[in-house]
Amino acid sequence: MGDLHQSSRLSQPPMATPLQHHKGGSLHGYNTTQARAKTSPHSYLSFHNIEEFARRQGVKVVDNQYFITLDNFAMLKLAKEANIILILDFESCDENIIAYIPPIRQRQSKGEK
Repeated sequence: MGDLHQSSRLSQPPMATPLQHHKGGSLHGYNTTQARAKTSPHSYLSFHNIEEFARRQGVKVVDNQYFITLDNFAMLKLAKEANIILILDFESCDENIIAYIPPIRQRQSKGEK
């Protein structure tokens, strides 16, 4: 599987899912990571360093606001109201699995850690 195909799979959900209108966020990170691994001796770059590095490598950098959509905001609101964490499994070829994990409840007694 080529780098471009992998980055496309990581970037967006399968087109058959009802979430096809959501903006994927991992394509930028994947391309930046690949460029860093191939052209930089440093094992870790972060924050402004990685953004500057990405620009020099020709990777498109967008503002975080780009990923905030009405649909994403609505999903966040539903998850908060239901007090759950949604996990979207886009690796499944046959179907998209939506699962939830109940949040960890805080322990009541002061003595427990």
